[in-house]
Amino acid sequence: MAKHSKNNIISYDEAKQKKLHEKEESDIGRHFKNGADAHEDVQNEGNNDDAQNNTERAKYGYKNASKNRNLRLRYGYDEDARTSRQPKYGYDEHANNDIPDDAQYEEEYDDAPQEGAFARRGGGKYGQQKDPLPRNLVNLIIIAAMSLILAIILFAMYSQYVVEKIDVIGNDAINYYEITELCGVEYKQSMLSVKEEDIIATFESQKPMIKVIAVKKVWPNVLEIYVKERPPVCFIILKGSQKCALIGEGNICLSIIDIYLDGDLPRIFGVDVGKGELGIEITDGETRKLEVLKEMIDAMVITNCISEIESINISNTTNITMVSVHGIPIEIGDSTNLSNKLADVKVMLKLLVSQNNTDVTLIVTGDGNAYTE
Repeated sequence: MAKHSKNNIISYDEAKQKKLHEKEESDIGRHFKNGADAHEDVQNEGNNDDAQNNTERAKYGYKNASKNRNLRLRYGYDEDARTSRQPKYGYDEHANNDIPDDAQYEEEYDDAPQEGAFARRGGGKYGQQKDPLPRNLVNLIIIAAMSLILAIILFAMYSQYVVEKIDVIGNDAINYYEITELCGVEYKQSMLSVKEEDIIATFESQKPMIKVIAVKKVWPNVLEIYVKERPPVCFIILKGSQKCALIGEGNICLSIIDIYLDGDLPRIFGVDVGKGELGIEITDGETRKLEVLKEMIDAMVITNCISEIESINISNTTNITMVSVHGIPIEIGDSTNLSNKLADVKVMLKLLVSQNNTDVTLIVTGDGNAYTE
């Protein structure tokens, strides 16, 4: 049956299709309205869904409980309380109005370390992270361990490396056993305990005739002692006593002996020396005479005329006199050119002795001239 109107004429089927179309449009409008209402309810309850899920729920009105539960677990919501949150992010569980939006949760979740579900729920007593040891404590433990290792190494070296042989290099007139006994080093003593400065000090204070040049350790068991002998040059009578100081190069006191002992070394008079200390240069006396004494000792060593002189008198430093072992008086003037003068004395004494002319006085000027009176 057809329906007729003044303006438009449509058939019954067209009218029925139009009515159905209007009904569908009405249903779609109600559907969108219900979806918007559902979206508003979700926001009021505090669900922390992301922007895309909110749009989908508002559009289609989904109420998938399983999906909501997964989202709550993802962002830390309590499974049984939709409007409360776990204190994972530090929010008050009773303050629903302060819950951050989903975008903020997404950013914090992405920056946070990815942990398993067991660790996010607390991990139990085995999942709790322990505080690291303080840095100072770690350093102390390392130092203690290194000290222990060093102590073990030193102990092993002390017991393993011991003195089994002592070599003395440079001695001539002085006996080997006298040197080894005086050095203070015992056999089977640890090589690490041997100190060069102690050995040098021992010889300087007790046996200055021996000068220790160096002490060398030849690992693992040999000790080498390099020495130089200081030959005595003359005697100096100590003032106010019956003792003599045995003097070597550099005016060093090598020994203290009795004055009445015979010897083949020259005796020097005219210097008032009150004391002599072993291994120490003679300094007790008049400064100028001590200077002349040192120059005289050096000149006798250079010219090697020690064995030909019996005595030297330097009480008058401008007119030094000597007596040879053959009893010949010698005058050499002051202390200038002492080496040349003593060299001339040695030559002239040899000539006079060869001529058996010992009853004269030998006068040496130091300029290559010498004569007798």
